[in-house]
Amino acid sequence: MVCAGSFSPRKRPEIFLDLARRHPEADFTWYGDGELRAPLLEQARREALCNVFFPGPLQSAVLADAFREADIFVLPSIAEGVPKVTQEAAACGLPVICMNYYEPISVETGRNGFVAEDDETYFAHVAALVADAGLRARMGAASAEMAQEWSWATLAPRWQATIREAVFRAQLGCDDK
Repeated sequence: MVCAGSFSPRKRPEIFLDLARRHPEADFTWYGDGELRAPLLEQARREALCNVFFPGPLQSAVLADAFREADIFVLPSIAEGVPKVTQEAAACGLPVICMNYYEPISVETGRNGFVAEDDETYFAHVAALVADAGLRARMGAASAEMAQEWSWATLAPRWQATIREAVFRAQLGCDDK
């Protein structure tokens, strides 16, 4: 299981310790840095949680490789805009679990992951994916398929058409005011 982001209170990296306690059969790795990293490393050491890792930040290409080697992406954050990291995880073929406090447009519950409304539902979704390799595979494949729609080759022509239409309408004096 993998996550990437700052170790700040709004990201709730301490949830990884809860997940590690609940699922000793799974490994949990959070890439990033921030004010909570050292205290959480110390807490994991005190509790002898041998399945939780906070290795620090990685360069983008190395992080993408780490995502591709993982089997589930989890984002326990309660404050995001439109989280780019969930798109990156989906593009790497991972099922994604996140919260519904923001707009995770790259996650469709039941298709390529789960959007949870509370912590207990979040934990239940993690448990379901940990327990079911077939579900992980199906959702991961759906993530990769969805990500094809976000490729530059797909999006650039759409943006180009939108911009051309706006310029054309403005030249005719038909722009929306």
